[in-house]
Amino acid sequence: MSPHSSQLPLKHMICFLLVVFICSFVFAYQYIEKSNYCLGASNNVPPPFTTSYLVENSGYGNDIIQKLADYAILNEKVSDETENFKKSYHGTGNRFWKAANFDGCCLPNTIIIGAKKAGTRALINFLDMHPEVAVARNEVHFFDREENYSLGLKWYAKRVKPKQGAKALIEKSPFYFIDKETPEKVVAYNSSIRLILLVRDPVNRILSDQTQLYYNSGKTTPNLVQKLYPDNRSDIDQTAKILQPSLYAKYLRRWITVFPRTQIHIVDGDKLTQANPYYEMKLLEKFLRLSSFYSPEKFVVEKTKGFYCPVQPNGTLKCLSSSKGRQHLEFDQKLLNQLKLFFAPLNKDFARLVGQDFSWS
Repeated sequence: MSPHSSQLPLKHMICFLLVVFICSFVFAYQYIEKSNYCLGASNNVPPPFTTSYLVENSGYGNDIIQKLADYAILNEKVSDETENFKKSYHGTGNRFWKAANFDGCCLPNTIIIGAKKAGTRALINFLDMHPEVAVARNEVHFFDREENYSLGLKWYAKRVKPKQGAKALIEKSPFYFIDKETPEKVVAYNSSIRLILLVRDPVNRILSDQTQLYYNSGKTTPNLVQKLYPDNRSDIDQTAKILQPSLYAKYLRRWITVFPRTQIHIVDGDKLTQANPYYEMKLLEKFLRLSSFYSPEKFVVEKTKGFYCPVQPNGTLKCLSSSKGRQHLEFDQKLLNQLKLFFAPLNKDFARLVGQDFSWS
């Protein structure tokens, strides 16, 4: 017998174990890559309110209970849309850009996803104060516009202005919130990314949106009644474009289908802009794991504008342009009452979904 023959089975065993180890590692990596955004947090999505729940818990008188129950049908449709979105989600295929494959600086690791006219410009202005935050100055629209997405991660990385010592690299694009394909693209890009959603009174958000569209269009945009009640219909058109960003529960359900709730921070836009922003910014500072920086005296009301502006190191105020915080157009009170009634059950649904009370819910 050869003196080396006894070593041959040992070599085979080592090779076999090595192959098993490599295969197990690859399998485990692929599994975690697909599911890591579910670890450590619940992805259970509370269902929309049912008609029976509204009747029992709405808190309104019997004279409008039936009206609220009618609007509950919208939530049932939302639930169907969420299920369809889940079925269309195909994981993180190679057709999407992935931050892990990018070698360079400076890809965003935090995104303000919306909502439109909820205070996103004010928020990015306040965040830019922090020495550990670098921001994209303008709306990027990387994930929701194919002409930008096709340019790749090098283009995306150049949108953020570099800042030495920055821990949070932030971009904002409010249309992300309601865009159907964006959640899937973002989770493929970085399943650990931090997301920020601003919300405000949904009726006031619509009024602010309509006011901006009115001035930006040279006062030619159709009025709010025409948009919400096309063709003289008797009830609000639930598909109206101007309505969508205010349907907070509907679109948040899409996001928490692919992201854990713990990765999405909700900012109360009314508190951010109508009270001292310090309180909301302190919560956000903790969410972003930044060093303590914000204090009440860093925000001062600008007398002519009537809203809070950040105080710069030289003591001057860095306020937004005159188009921000402008007075709303005048709207018929009957229309406002109809909108409030429409949103009553939806607001309760959203408050329950996020586990947070709002002055308008």
